Amino acid sequence: MNKKSIPFSDREHLGVNEIIAYLTEIERLVKMGKNTFRKQLIRLTSLVDKKIPYRDGHSIRVASISREIAYYMKLSKQEQFNIEISALLHDFGKIAIEEQVLEKSANLSEEDWIEIKMHPTRGYFIVQGFTFLKETLPGIRWHHERYNGNGYPDGLKKNEIPLMARIIAVADAFDAMIQKRPYKEKILIQPAKKIIKDNSNILFERNIVTAFLSIPYKKISQIFKEDF
Repeated sequence: MNKKSIPFSDREHLGVNEIIAYLTEIERLVKMGKNTFRKQLIRLTSLVDKKIPYRDGHSIRVASISREIAYYMKLSKQEQFNIEISALLHDFGKIAIEEQVLEKSANLSEEDWIEIKMHPTRGYFIVQGFTFLKETLPGIRWHHERYNGNGYPDGLKKNEIPLMARIIAVADAFDAMIQKRPYKEKILIQPAKKIIKDNSNILFERNIVTAFLSIPYKKISQIFKEDF
């Protein structure tokens, strides 16, 4: 992809129309191979992460952790790839949420929560029209579902939740815990891992938690220092 073909620059403003334009351009590159596609999607995700959430590379870290979980679950390379791509895209729906809502340090209002809980379905509909991304859709729509059925947007439980989404849910929750946010302090890696473990077969599937806990500490440390 050369500079002339990029539909927007690395500016702070980035909206749904720009994302759709970029995904349309990436679609042309699919035939060039997975690596080219992956690199361009990481670039797009980096731009989105500068706007949401919290400008800190959240989606790329979640993608890396999700990929590692899939590896330790001994999923196929194609499944690992699909899960990583879905995790890169999982928070695209937050692009439509006002930044002041995402950065609130006070308690969120009911209206704020409704807005935030819409981001999985918004992201799903942004990506839905791209055939080359159809395998990523379950992780985008259902990564906030919980094993006990208390998640959103559809209140799915246990195996009703697609495997891809169950994996991304663990990675997403872990990364959210160990990052400082306007509304909370960060949690250290080991205590955060214990919280994930304690919620095995409550919020998260036990087999996925086991795979997550199998990731070496050194690898987790590397993920949080990776520079894509």
